[in-house]
Amino acid sequence: MPERPLLIFPNYTELSRTNRPPGRGGLHKPSKHAQVERYNRRITNLSRVLEAKSAQLLNVATGIIPEMVLVLETAGEIDEFYKAVANTPGMEFLLENQYDGEPTEDFYLIDPFTGARKGGVVDSRLYLTMSNDRALRELVSYWNEYKKDKKDQDFRRGTTKFRTLFEQLRNIRPYNVEDRIRDTGFAELIQERLHEGEEVVRFEIELALHKSEERNIQIIDNLRELISASGGTLMEQSLTKIEAINYHGIIAEAPIEIFDNLTEQTDVLFLKFEQILYIRPVGQSIDRGVLSEQDPIIEAPLDALPNGSAYVALLDGLPLANHTHLTDRLIIDDPDDYSRNYIAESRIHGTSMASLIIWGELGTGNSAISRPLYSRPIMFPIDGFECLPEDRLFIDLINRSIRRMKIGEHGSPPTAPEVRLINLSIGDVGRTFLSNISTWAKLLDWLAFEYDILFIVSAGNYKDEIQFNISRQAFEDLDSGQLESTTLRNIVENNYSRKIIAPSESINALTIGACHSDSTTPNLNNSRKNLVQDSQTISPISRVGFGYKRSIKPDVLMPGGRALYRLHPIGPNATLRLENNSDNTEPGIKCACPGTAGEINKTNFSKGTSISTALATRLGSRLLDILDVLGADDPNLSSSYYTVLVKALIVHGSRWNSSSFEALSQSLTGVHGRYSKRNIFPYLGYGTVNESKILFCTDQRVTILGFGTLKEGQAHEFNFPLPNELSGHMIDKTLTITMAYNSPVNPNTRKYRKAHLYFDNVKNNELIDFDRIIYDFNASSAGTVQHDVLHGNKADAYLDNQYIKVKVNCREDSAKLIEEIKYGLCVTFEIQENVGISIYNGVRDRITQQIRPRV
Repeated sequence: MPERPLLIFPNYTELSRTNRPPGRGGLHKPSKHAQVERYNRRITNLSRVLEAKSAQLLNVATGIIPEMVLVLETAGEIDEFYKAVANTPGMEFLLENQYDGEPTEDFYLIDPFTGARKGGVVDSRLYLTMSNDRALRELVSYWNEYKKDKKDQDFRRGTTKFRTLFEQLRNIRPYNVEDRIRDTGFAELIQERLHEGEEVVRFEIELALHKSEERNIQIIDNLRELISASGGTLMEQSLTKIEAINYHGIIAEAPIEIFDNLTEQTDVLFLKFEQILYIRPVGQSIDRGVLSEQDPIIEAPLDALPNGSAYVALLDGLPLANHTHLTDRLIIDDPDDYSRNYIAESRIHGTSMASLIIWGELGTGNSAISRPLYSRPIMFPIDGFECLPEDRLFIDLINRSIRRMKIGEHGSPPTAPEVRLINLSIGDVGRTFLSNISTWAKLLDWLAFEYDILFIVSAGNYKDEIQFNISRQAFEDLDSGQLESTTLRNIVENNYSRKIIAPSESINALTIGACHSDSTTPNLNNSRKNLVQDSQTISPISRVGFGYKRSIKPDVLMPGGRALYRLHPIGPNATLRLENNSDNTEPGIKCACPGTAGEINKTNFSKGTSISTALATRLGSRLLDILDVLGADDPNLSSSYYTVLVKALIVHGSRWNSSSFEALSQSLTGVHGRYSKRNIFPYLGYGTVNESKILFCTDQRVTILGFGTLKEGQAHEFNFPLPNELSGHMIDKTLTITMAYNSPVNPNTRKYRKAHLYFDNVKNNELIDFDRIIYDFNASSAGTVQHDVLHGNKADAYLDNQYIKVKVNCREDSAKLIEEIKYGLCVTFEIQENVGISIYNGVRDRITQQIRPRV
């Protein structure tokens, strides 16, 4: 079947945005009397609490300003509460977090139609404010106004949101030591290092960032004194401030023995320092790859060497640049001189990632990417593991790396200004995503919009034991189908411990999970257990979503190699451990690796979401080549739209496999049928990617690309020509629409995404009777990629030269959206291949007849 190039929409119609209907729902709240009874003493005593907390610190460090971080927990959101805080003298808004609150007799959901109480968690908020004594007096004055009859209340202009706060208040208290380490992995780090016999521990301290630089300097001075009093020090060179995401942090080290008590009763005063928001581990490592004397050798194809500037960057370990598969194909930029002590046999992860991006799975006849790969090492080896440095913060490394590439540093020109895709297969296993965006993800989101780049990020690997609640013998008696369904059910039941890891919750990044697939033919025996048979479903090693505000994460699945398991020999129930593949045999994805004796032509078999991510990045590189060709023929296609078009295209090629959907649906026991599709997303994302669907068209499949720039309130409408040849024919047809963009962000509020772009529901068009049989439309528009697949098989009758209209809208999601938002749109119309009807030429000819107003 001949390959046909992708097409480009020649124009769009400028319109006003279509408003989406507001959601419905209600929240029962307690009476004012109940709120006053519960919180009156607590609020009026806050000034005395502040005085007592400050006195302890002032005995150790000089110049500490008496302040207190106040925790305000509410049932439900208070829209633009930060404005009321800004209008309160002495009070600073720090952060808004979201969490699922359990319903109580005071706060519960009300059915909007019946008025009856209904089940479900209560969407709740946690607000942090920095408050001094004046601010607390103001808070008490607001409270006193609230206690009055409403007609007698006299809130100062701009502060009435405090009345809403008191109506919805679930708790008010000072921030404490437990808050600073909750869900950060710090307590686990201490236990791990104690077990290893370590005497000193390094950790990240995230501080409140103030507008006054003098104030920030004073905070570091205070912290230095408090740390020193406990026998610790600050690593001054690690100090990082990134105002765009309100980040202020530094690395410290201290004797591990002082952390025997991590509660408010601790004697370690720096843990009580009000300016500290979080304390986290620093310097994560990734698994050491397997090297073996039996590593297979595969000769590198004699492809042409790359030319031009780099479009793709790899932030990872240092690749083995003289490997036969990598020679003359890399641009290595190492300003931190990590390569000085990076011995060849330790260059495992970066080598495999570079190999996969350049060649894909070795031994399958792939060609190399056409441009060189830019590689910036951000890890180095310690005791056989490739690690992030412990004297630099990860977000500082990433921020400096991107700025160096795109705008230059220290007066030097940018090192890779045309880079548009960045592969990041590194995550923090200590920061699983529960409900609130990590600082790592915030940085990626800001950089993506600021520098028009697409981060392609791994969802993370789950390598813990899998414990089945059945006996060893019962497990051995399972056939392959039963084993797969039992495994999927186990993944669903234990999804809390399998959540994606930072920074894969980034809303602007593409997050890649692994499907259970590779091209090998492994020798399977009774000791090697292949838990999943379906190559299109989630690998047991791949972590699961959702993303922020239940957006779709991972976005897609790519082949990650088949991960095999071995049954633990001890214990009454079946416990399986991931095979370590010490003999380096199949299965897995074959890629380049360093040899144990310094050989430069060895390969190995790898598996996991890092592999999947590198393959997705390779696909993105190939799509950039296609866009270059299309742009050379069409001046409307500016390279400034490449990033969002690649983002849209990768997702556009994804689809749920029917067997994977059915298998996971059966595992979601207790989930109502109408919600089953929404609950498949955390495991499959939008599905596995079929590359042929997005690299070219066929006689029976036509893909048209659209793009543009929108402001708040604007919309663009595109006309997709309906094939005249189909009118009146009973034939299977599929319409796939994908739209992607990068949004600016509001880093400290729950309304984090500033821009919301969405296309209208085309299911209800009047020309073709489509059904949505795959995705949940609302869930699909929660992130920065919207993807929809519609199917029809009726004999739709319509006149010649009709169109399906696709309207892309832009509205502000938070704050004041003043930025212009670039988007990419992909629309594919496809019919079954065995009907002898060609639609490509007819659609192409009608596209060329449309007016082209944009240049």
